[in-house]
Amino acid sequence: MTVRTGRTKARRVVSMRLIVSTTAAALVALCVIGVGAVSEKNTREMLVSEVEARLMLEASNLANLSADALLDDFPELTLNPVVTDIQEKRPDLVVVTVLDHQERIKGHADVRMHGKGLALLDSLAPVETRLELDAGEDFLGNGHLLVAAVDARHADGQRLGRAVVGLRRATLEALVMQARRQLLMVSAVLLGISLLASVLLMRQLLRPVDTLRKGLERIGHGDLNSPMHMNDRTELGLLADTVDDMAARIRDSQRDMVEKERLAHEMDLARDIQLSLLPKTHAVAGDFVIEGAYQAAAEVGGDFFDVFELPDGRFGCFIADVAGKGLGGCLVTSMMAVLTRSQRDRYASPRDLLIALEEGLVPQLAPGVFVTAFYGILDADSGVLSYASAAHSPLLVYRAENGAVERFETRGIPIGAVRGGALAATLQDEEIVLAPGDLALQYTDGLNEAPQAHTQEEFGFDRIVTAMTETSGAGRSKLLNALQMQTTRWCGHQPQSDDLTLLAISREGAVHKRVTDRLSGFSSDEDLLDNLLHALHLKLNADLDHMDEIGRWIETTPGLAGIPDEEKTLLETGLFEICANIAEHGYGGDTHRSLDIWWQPDAEAEVSGEADRSLLQGHFLIRDRGAPFDPSDWSPPDLEDKANRLKGRGLGMLVVDKLASDKTYLPGTAVGNLYLVRFRSLADSEKGEEIYV
Repeated sequence: MTVRTGRTKARRVVSMRLIVSTTAAALVALCVIGVGAVSEKNTREMLVSEVEARLMLEASNLANLSADALLDDFPELTLNPVVTDIQEKRPDLVVVTVLDHQERIKGHADVRMHGKGLALLDSLAPVETRLELDAGEDFLGNGHLLVAAVDARHADGQRLGRAVVGLRRATLEALVMQARRQLLMVSAVLLGISLLASVLLMRQLLRPVDTLRKGLERIGHGDLNSPMHMNDRTELGLLADTVDDMAARIRDSQRDMVEKERLAHEMDLARDIQLSLLPKTHAVAGDFVIEGAYQAAAEVGGDFFDVFELPDGRFGCFIADVAGKGLGGCLVTSMMAVLTRSQRDRYASPRDLLIALEEGLVPQLAPGVFVTAFYGILDADSGVLSYASAAHSPLLVYRAENGAVERFETRGIPIGAVRGGALAATLQDEEIVLAPGDLALQYTDGLNEAPQAHTQEEFGFDRIVTAMTETSGAGRSKLLNALQMQTTRWCGHQPQSDDLTLLAISREGAVHKRVTDRLSGFSSDEDLLDNLLHALHLKLNADLDHMDEIGRWIETTPGLAGIPDEEKTLLETGLFEICANIAEHGYGGDTHRSLDIWWQPDAEAEVSGEADRSLLQGHFLIRDRGAPFDPSDWSPPDLEDKANRLKGRGLGMLVVDKLASDKTYLPGTAVGNLYLVRFRSLADSEKGEEIYV
C-alpha cells in the first residue's frame, strides 16, 4: 500500500501484518514438514525392524516345530502340512522350508522338492539387521528377498537341520509406502489447519497496528489532543496507552517550555542588569592596577564588586557576598550597588560607608538574610590601603620583598546578621601599605570553600596562597585566571556550588601610568605615528577573511620572521584572536572598518637606565576605533569539558593569556581603543608553565 508521511513523499510500504502472517505461516510449515520428515524416517525404521522381527520369529517357531519331526524316519509327513499351513496363513511368505542336517529339503509345500537341496541359499548373503541374533540364527538376503534361517536343535544341543523363511523386499516396500501415505495425509491436514490458524491469529493480533500508525501520524502533525482509545488487551494496547500518555506529557512539556523560556528570558535580563553593575575593565591608579573577576553559580548570583574613583582622587574597592545565590541574591546585590554608588562620595572612612549600607539595606532584607562585605580605599600616592570588613574573607597580601603572603582578618559581623546597630560596635578601619610589586587579593567564599568533586574537601586558603606565590611577578590577570582555572579543575564536572568573585589590587610599578600619560597625550594619528616611527606597522581590514595577512606580515617582519615555526603559529593565533574580537564585537562585523598593529622589537630599544625602556619595547600595540572591548570579561574555558574542546571558541584568547607576560587595555583614548600586549617566547616560559593549548 502507499502511505504519505508528513513532509516526505508518498512511499510504498509492505503491510507488517502480511509480513508477520507470512513469516508465521512459513515457520509453521517448516516445523510441520520437519516433524513429518523425522516421523517418516522413524516409521520406516520401526516398520523394517518389525518385519524383520516377525520373519525371524516365524523361522524360530518353525525350527522348534521341526526339531522332533526331523528325528522321525519320515519327517515330511509332519513338516509338509505345517509348511503348507504357514504359507496359507501368510501368503506374503514366499519361502517356507525345513532342511535336514545335510541341507536337504524335508518340509516344503511342494512334495516334489522332497530330498532336494535349496539352491536359493547359494544366492543369499548376510544382510545388516537391527536384530540381536543368537547362535544358529542368520539373516540373509539379496536384491529381491529377505530370508531368516534358524537351526533346529535337539534338547542336547545337537543340530538336526534348519528352518528357512523368506519374503520379497517388494512386500516390505509396499508396507513402508502405505505408512508414508498415511503420515503425509495426516501431516498435510495438520499443516493446512496450522497455516490457516496462524494467519488468522496474526492478522487479528496485528490489526491495532494501523490504529497506532494513524495515531502517531496525528502526533507527528502536532495533534496532541486526539487519543487513540484502543480497546486491546495485548502489548499493542499497552503501547497505545503509552503513546497517549506520551502525547499528554508532550503537551504539558510544551506549556512548561513556553513558561521556562519566559523565565529564562527574564533571567537573561536580570543577568544583563547585574553584569552592567560590574566594572567593565580594570582601573589604573598611579602605580596600581585594580582588576576583578566574577563567575556566578547560577544565571545570576549574590556576589558583587565595584571599583571607583572618589572625589579626593583615591580609589574605592568594594566586594560583597549575599547569603544565598540565584535571583534572591541578585536582587540584594542590585540594591547594594545602588546604595554603594549613592553613598560612597559622602564617607571618607570605609567603616562609615559599611554602617551606612546597613542602615539602608537592612529594612529591605528578609529575616535570616545577611551580607558580608569588604570596602577598601586606596591612596595611590602613598600606597596606603584603608579598609573595613563586615565578616568578609581575610585579605591576602603577597609581599614582593620576601615572597611571603600575609593574611589580615577583622572582627566585624555581617551586615544584617544582628540588627539594631550591632555592626557599628564591631567595625574598625585598618591600614596596610602596598609596596612596589605587592598584590592584595580579596575574594568571596566561593573560592576557598569550593568543594572537590569526590571527597568534598574545600579548596582552602593554602591553595590560594600557593597560587599567589606561583604567579608572583606575572601580574594580577595571571593570578585571577590561575585561581579560576584551578577551582574549576578542583570542582571537576560537578556544578559550581557558590558564586565566585575575585578582586586584585596590584602595585605593578609606573608602566601603566607612563602608558596612560604618553598615549593620552597624543592629539592626532600623526602624533601617534611620529612616536612609533621606528616601529613596524600593519594596517588590517576588519574582515575575518583577510586576517591571514597577519601571518604574511609576521613572515616578513624583522625580529618576527626568524622565530621558530611553533612560536610563530601561536603568535599568529593570539594576534588573530585579538583582531577577530575587535572585528566581531568592536566593529559589529562592519568589514569597511580597519585596525592597526604596531610591533617594536627589543633590538631597537634604547636603554637609558635600569627599568627605563622604550614604551613599546618588545610589545604589540593594537589600535581600533570601535566599541570598547574588555579582555578582562573573558574567562579561560575548561579544557577538560569535551564540549569546549569541540567548540574551539576561546582557545585563541587562551593562547594570548598563556603567552602574554604583560597586557594593558586602554579604551576611549584620544586615538581610539589601545591594547598593549607583550608575548614571551616558549623558551622563556617561567617555571616551566605549560603554554601549549
